[in-house]
Amino acid sequence: EIIPNYAFQNCSSLTSVTILGSVENIGDYAFSGCELDNISLPETIKQIGDGAFNQCRLAGISLPATVIRIGDEAFYYCQGISSLILPQSVEHIGDDAFYGSDLGGSLTIPLCCKCIGKEAFVETKITSLSFEPLFVMPSLLCTIGDLAFFNCDLLESVNLQFLAYNIGDNPFAGCDKLIEIEGEGVYTNNELTQGYDIIDGCLYQFTEEANVRDLELICCPAGKESYVSPDGVIWGKKQTLVSLGDYAFVGCKEIIFLEIPNTVKSIGNYSLVMIKKKK
Repeated sequence: EIIPNYAFQNCSSLTSVTILGSVENIGDYAFSGCELDNISLPETIKQIGDGAFNQCRLAGISLPATVIRIGDEAFYYCQGISSLILPQSVEHIGDDAFYGSDLGGSLTIPLCCKCIGKEAFVETKITSLSFEPLFVMPSLLCTIGDLAFFNCDLLESVNLQFLAYNIGDNPFAGCDKLIEIEGEGVYTNNELTQGYDIIDGCLYQFTEEANVRDLELICCPAGKESYVSPDGVIWGKKQTLVSLGDYAFVGCKEIIFLEIPNTVKSIGNYSLVMIKKKK
């Protein structure tokens, strides 16, 4: 069974909801704009639709261990979910899913999560982010969308564990308190020629061929005070910075001087926004 789309949208007098155990899906914008003192989700819910709790004011909510998909804008600017825990069952977190909500504290991305949508956690109050370790083939791993954690001002700790198979434009742009990203490098194809790495706390995508390792900077954490290009030799391969990705240095207000090596052939959109001086 399903709660229909827009079923209770903007029902200002609705304060308490108990959903029957036969319901599996909450429709799009079903409770959007409501102020609920109490809502209970049964252990049958598999899908929370797009905008289901968009701009809601909740007294709190717990996601059951059966939820597989959290839709686009599901908790967009939703208040009252500061202690929300993502259950192990979650495979998909939609675009803007928690955008502007008061989700805070430590956030652990579940082991089965395959997709974190674009701008999914923008301007939330999370302080630390980690991924549960999972050693499987890259095709089963998680995608992190563009600017997924943009402007999370309280975010101080990120440990990717390198589960991500595809990372979009700087997912941590504008996170002022983030000084370094933790994790280890990983190959993302069977030929072992492409992957991601963390060097001096910065996130890179790399491509390897013969004795050459080309790097694209994805994220220089906004809290860093300096940046040095990681050119040199690693594992017998000549490592060279060749590209700055979109939004790569966004929010890096503490970097006073930035020297871009002449090996860089491409500079992405908005890559140098907020840099005070550059060369």
